Amino acid sequence: MKRFKFRANLVSKDWKALCSQRARRLPLRPTCGRYEDIEMATLRQDHITPLPSESFLPKEAYLSREFAKRERKHMWGKVWQIVGREEELSRVGDYLTYNIADESIIVVRSAEDNIKAYYNVCLHRGRRLTNGCGRTKKFFCRYHGWQWNLDGTNDEVVDRADWGTILNDENLRLGEVQIDSWGGWLFINMDPDAKPLLEWLGPLPDVFRKHDLENFRYGWYRTVSLPCNWKVALEAFIEGYHATTTHRQTLNYSGDDRFLCESFGPHSLFRFRSADRLPGHPSPRLKMAAPTDMREALLGNLEQLNVELDALVTKRAVEAARRMKEKLTESATIMEAMVTYIEIHRELAEADGVAWPDLNFDDINMIGAAWHIFPNISLLATHDGLLMYRARPDSDDPDTCVLDIWSIESFAPGKEPKAKQEIYEKWQDGPWPRIYTQDFINLPDVQKGMKSDYFKGGRPNPLAEATLTNFHSHLYDMLKA
Repeated sequence: MKRFKFRANLVSKDWKALCSQRARRLPLRPTCGRYEDIEMATLRQDHITPLPSESFLPKEAYLSREFAKRERKHMWGKVWQIVGREEELSRVGDYLTYNIADESIIVVRSAEDNIKAYYNVCLHRGRRLTNGCGRTKKFFCRYHGWQWNLDGTNDEVVDRADWGTILNDENLRLGEVQIDSWGGWLFINMDPDAKPLLEWLGPLPDVFRKHDLENFRYGWYRTVSLPCNWKVALEAFIEGYHATTTHRQTLNYSGDDRFLCESFGPHSLFRFRSADRLPGHPSPRLKMAAPTDMREALLGNLEQLNVELDALVTKRAVEAARRMKEKLTESATIMEAMVTYIEIHRELAEADGVAWPDLNFDDINMIGAAWHIFPNISLLATHDGLLMYRARPDSDDPDTCVLDIWSIESFAPGKEPKAKQEIYEKWQDGPWPRIYTQDFINLPDVQKGMKSDYFKGGRPNPLAEATLTNFHSHLYDMLKA
């Protein structure tokens, strides 16, 4: 167990090597059932080559309880996964509980300069010690009264003398779990031999090096239970192919709506195929003429996303677009509108005391439309806003999952809302803007539809959904162990 501390943004020396693996054929034969061989995408730094048309994603990966158990045994206990943000644990004794499959982890600020993670289990009879989040001086088992200090040492065993010499300080310590941080996020890994977090993250620290991520804060944090497999939920947010149909209203301003993908070891991103049609233009699919007023088109795009996501595109961004429209004439080109908008956006951010990421074209290209952080995170980013999704299995039931959605922004110091986790057993009970609702409607019917005897597996788009192929290839690599 290593001591928690913040470290400088380092980039793994070998992530390029990971990304240059040659294409290979993997026999996919987990014990849950028989799988056809899948010709894996070539993992190259610059692109993912198309899959052969016969390739597919076996439906057992989404439906089989045995497959879920294999994920629990061979994957969830061996990967770095986000459990929360550092500012959630600002005071000594602040803790949160992270549940994944049938495992539970306590994450606590044990001292001013230290955060620790423990298995959430009483060492007497196995009762969980915490639920949810809160603040405490000690961890107390409500079954028989055993207690632990924040540093994991045992504080009390009721009638300890009854055990004679069987119990000692070492075998009474709470079990520790690796914990580390990047960008303000706290990650845990239950594998004591796991590679360091920053090595695991590959290029991500470098991609987001200009963002002051440590000082971003929650705008809102919502958790919803969904009647589908955790991968069904996640995959709706790591590809853009579905937007043409599911989020058709966005085509009016989306510019290009065709995507390419890149893989970086187990992680991947998707981005627009072409920069010829910038946001503000209608999709070529609509066969509409370009708008005559590009100021209004760009403003309309940002206003739509701000309303329909309530995340990613900040109010500051919308205000910058409105001021851009006032500053320029109707004859302004889309490039003039974009440049002026970004200049004003930067001025507003700096006036708020917020660090501004001076992104060039290569930076924006690498940030892309969305990153998949293996295994269960989707990350979308703008200059001053983030939208993140975290999908988790609900115990070993392959038909249910828990989805956390985070809106995270670079607020002016002291102006961030006091966002608390909102939990909804049904998505219909939450205040979801339009785009989330459109996605939620699809997911249960995907899970149900895959149970058809006629359906054998998914056939991902070789270009626009290569993120899914990369995801499953690395998942199956782990499950073969």
